[in-house]
Amino acid sequence: EYRNFKFNLLNGDLNKIFKEIITIRGNEYYEENKVKYLEKDNDKYYAFVEGNEGNYYLVTIKYNEKTQRVRVHCDCPCDFNCKHLYAVILAIRNKKFNSFYHVTFTNINKNHKKYYKLFDKNIEIKNDYLLCSGIDSYDDEFIPCINEKDELVDIPIVDEYLRCQVKVLKDKKESLKEEIKDI
Repeated sequence: EYRNFKFNLLNGDLNKIFKEIITIRGNEYYEENKVKYLEKDNDKYYAFVEGNEGNYYLVTIKYNEKTQRVRVHCDCPCDFNCKHLYAVILAIRNKKFNSFYHVTFTNINKNHKKYYKLFDKNIEIKNDYLLCSGIDSYDDEFIPCINEKDELVDIPIVDEYLRCQVKVLKDKKESLKEEIKDI
């Protein structure tokens, strides 16, 4: 569920939108470098924050600088502004950006609508790519990506004919391309 409010994301007093215990825990998350990926795409910030169990939470922040309207979401179970969101705001303010991998599908026709049929779902390709965190360590057949609804979805690396269907467009260290090649 998204929360909308007026707030200066870059300079506002965080104590006005976070409880004290959340600021303490969120600061710990920031100091422990738990914000693993952070990227700005137009007026949205996307981040993956590592949780206590080694899992990741997707934090999405849409921010209009002119109106100072903020729309936030974290896919953790909290129904309030959480420590993950706090850590991401600190990372934004301190310019601690760490780009996601950018991927697309090998069989996209650029002249047609930019979506890919994944089983019974259509996955839209925003800006010619999807943001991705790399290959899922639990199951190396999937690659977690952010879809057009700002949700985390697992994309199969190979199609039903065992052909690689993921094309890496931006890879910081060429490591993702090598991992996919190995699979």
